[in-house]
Amino acid sequence: MALFGRRKPGFAKEEIMKPSEIPGEFSDALDPAMKQEDSNPKHREKVEAAALADSVMNGEASAPAETPKQDMFEYMESLPDVNDPFPPMAPEAEAEPEPEPTPTQVLANYISHRTEAAELTGKKQLMKEIENAEEMLAAMEADENCKRIAKIDGEKDVYYYDSDLMTRNYAMIAMFIADKDILRTIAEMVRWNCKTYPSPTPVDYFERHPYYMTKPQMAQALKNLEKSEKYSDIKVFTSGKGVQYLYAESVMTYRYAKSLAEFAEDEENS
Repeated sequence: MALFGRRKPGFAKEEIMKPSEIPGEFSDALDPAMKQEDSNPKHREKVEAAALADSVMNGEASAPAETPKQDMFEYMESLPDVNDPFPPMAPEAEAEPEPEPTPTQVLANYISHRTEAAELTGKKQLMKEIENAEEMLAAMEADENCKRIAKIDGEKDVYYYDSDLMTRNYAMIAMFIADKDILRTIAEMVRWNCKTYPSPTPVDYFERHPYYMTKPQMAQALKNLEKSEKYSDIKVFTSGKGVQYLYAESVMTYRYAKSLAEFAEDEENS
């Protein structure tokens, strides 16, 4: 039985015609495009290969013998020697090793390392750790490679820090803390805030970073400030909202300090 059932009347058997049996009017030879392809060497090679394949299939010719494959290494050895148009790159020059740091630069690096940890380096500490500390510090201050190292004078010591890593203002605060002089710390920071911003300073400001004073310490410090002649310009007042403030009478008046505090509180609550 046929694949698609019985062949219906009127259908003829499919005939396969060879290219030579196709009438001339239907021949590819009359196609202008085919004529152009005949002039193409690659097209002729394809046509010849197709004709040879037909001859082999019809038994009219034998298949051409396969060309033996050439070994890749033998092929590469058979290639003629030619000059390389790209000369080899010059070897990179070895980087010169960095010179060993001098003793003064080692000292400066030590101070910088401590500054990264938000710590000053006291001169008294260096005198204990380094035998010739005075000469080393003098040489460091004269070394152009150590110009980043600055110093600040405290009441109890001279402190060094890296000015590229710490501001002068923070170094001043750290110096007060390092001196462990609570009254001077409070007085100097209150004066500085009054001059700089200007603004009075809340008492609980000193209970936060970086001071971390306790409430009992602050209560005792306020009593001592009242008795001190050296810091007699430091005054205390309480705002309408019950917040205690400190201000420097040598910088601003009580009325001005209180108005600044209450204005800041109103802005914060608005």
